[in-house]
Amino acid sequence: MFACRLLIGFALAASASGYFRAAEPVPASEPKPAPAGEPVVTPKPPAANPADAATSRGVRDPVWAAPPLEPVARAHFEKGQYKEALDAYTRWEPQSFCYNCAMSMRDNRYRRIALCHAHLGDHAAAARVCLEAAGAPTWGDTGVAEFAVQLYRAAEQLEDLTALLDVIEKGIIDKQHPKAWLLTPDERLKLLGLRGTLVVRSRLKASKLDELKPWPDGVPKPKPGSLPKTLPK
Repeated sequence: MFACRLLIGFALAASASGYFRAAEPVPASEPKPAPAGEPVVTPKPPAANPADAATSRGVRDPVWAAPPLEPVARAHFEKGQYKEALDAYTRWEPQSFCYNCAMSMRDNRYRRIALCHAHLGDHAAAARVCLEAAGAPTWGDTGVAEFAVQLYRAAEQLEDLTALLDVIEKGIIDKQHPKAWLLTPDERLKLLGLRGTLVVRSRLKASKLDELKPWPDGVPKPKPGSLPKTLPK
């Protein structure tokens, strides 16, 4: 009995003296550092200007990539600033969800580039642009085929233009058929498809019938015999 009282008294004395203390709280775990070699990514605030926004791949949205060049080029052209217009038209890449619209815009681009060269006195460059357009697909004449004939007629070289059209068409057909010389005229025409050369040939017929439009106002005419007689390599 005496021993039990002794043990109880010892326990009370130890509690009063703070011998049995509550366990200290475990500190919260500190954030682990980023693995070596991996940069810490800090989120950037949203761009104030939509033009500065980028996709997750770092590629600018095409809507905001650059201002439309066609209105800029047209404005320079209408003001007679042909050097600036030529630069803008050259950099402009027509795009449209409508295939016909895209081709029409591209043909108009060819014509404006050729006219810029002609205004600047480089008629050989203007002719090369028209010949490039003649080798491309088209849905009709938006002016570049007509201007090609006007150029070569003013330079008194319509026969050279006819020969160049033959070379362009031969190159197109040869790439599609290994023995093009065996093809009938209808088969050759089918391989050509809706090609610019066919539109130029129709304007050549109009020229022979004196139905071609007059030379554009304000555009200097080429000197006789000054236009290309061969295709650029």
